[in-house]
Amino acid sequence: MIREYRKEDAQFYMDVGFNFSMLEVKEEHRGLFDDLLSPTHAFTCVVNGVPIGSGGVVPLWENVYEGWVIGSRLINKNKVYFAKSVKKGLEDLIEKLDIIRLQTAIKENFPTGFRFAEWLGMENEGLMKKYDIYGNNCYRYARVK
Repeated sequence: MIREYRKEDAQFYMDVGFNFSMLEVKEEHRGLFDDLLSPTHAFTCVVNGVPIGSGGVVPLWENVYEGWVIGSRLINKNKVYFAKSVKKGLEDLIEKLDIIRLQTAIKENFPTGFRFAEWLGMENEGLMKKYDIYGNNCYRYARVK
């Protein structure tokens, strides 16, 4: 089932652990999820009443959005369902918001993220050095209509 995203979903993922250890968030940055993840344009994938992961978009300017996806360790038993749910959720948001550019950043050492972004129809636009809050290099992926 896909339902509307709730802010407490991100806290739940941090408590049970993210799907990859490289996605762990330092304690002093846990509040970022409250600021960055917009519950207005987001969804949560639920299995047996338990949230397993969420996705959504944050507006940058008219018709241009930054996409995000977070998954807990619970997606490991539901990978196909989670992937299909994220694809459906993002397609619905693209149509609803008339998104002409959807972009995201993926850490340079996260090949699973590259494959997932490409499966969602995104293309690699290049390396952004020292892009994230921890100084990691990230690749910009985007889908342009």
